Amino acid sequence: CQPGSWSDSSNLSYQFLDADGDVLGSGQTYTIQASDVGSSILCEVKASNAGGYGFGDSSAVTVADAPMSSHDVTPPAVDSTAPKLRVSTKSCTRTTCTLKVHVTDAAPSSGIARVKAVLNYTRRVKCPKTKGGAATKKRVCTRRLHRTLSASAGSAGTYTIAAKKLSPGTSYTISLVPYDRSGNRPSFSTVTHLRTKARPHKRNPR
Repeated sequence: CQPGSWSDSSNLSYQFLDADGDVLGSGQTYTIQASDVGSSILCEVKASNAGGYGFGDSSAVTVADAPMSSHDVTPPAVDSTAPKLRVSTKSCTRTTCTLKVHVTDAAPSSGIARVKAVLNYTRRVKCPKTKGGAATKKRVCTRRLHRTLSASAGSAGTYTIAAKKLSPGTSYTISLVPYDRSGNRPSFSTVTHLRTKARPHKRNPR
């Protein structure tokens, strides 16, 4: 509320009134309330000095909309749930294994970001020499290896993973972890077991 122009005024006071003349508040500012919607409000200024006092009113203002309070604001939903993954189908040839998986994320969902797929397998390797340079007995040595695979996104949360250049008649596992756009992931990976088809046995000619 602006004080306006007064001559020889030593003291100014302010109050806000509704159309009926009821006092809504005092001071130079007033916070609109929900109950004020549709009402006309004006500011009254009282100026006083040793000789007396006088009043001045502002133009009335009609409150059209309800004010927004902090209670009217709904905070955005936060995605804090990890997505779930299910293996739909799996198949293997002698050198390729293909998986189809389905990923779901409960509401409120930020959307699926990706599926991490890792191929795990073992390979026979040359055994290191024993101390002294000679092996005391025949040993079989293996090394566990890993390879990251690409997961291609399809429709409705489906992903396809293809592991190529595999060895015939060999067992493999693929570890699968889905991630959503909020960074959520399951505590444990989904592990599926696969085995490539073996080469056909050659028949000895008679």
